[in-house]
Amino acid sequence: MELKRMEHALTVCKVEDTSEINLLKDFYFIGKNDEEISKKR
Repeated sequence: MELKRMEHALTVCKVEDTSEINLLKDFYFIGKNDEEISKKR
């Protein structure tokens, strides 16, 4: 695996429900653990 630095400003958001995640965006990351589901944009 090669890690690359991204030149984007990213924001981490905590959402109440997965329906709040816009999957039509150009770039997103969804992370989930036992306490939350997070989206990076």
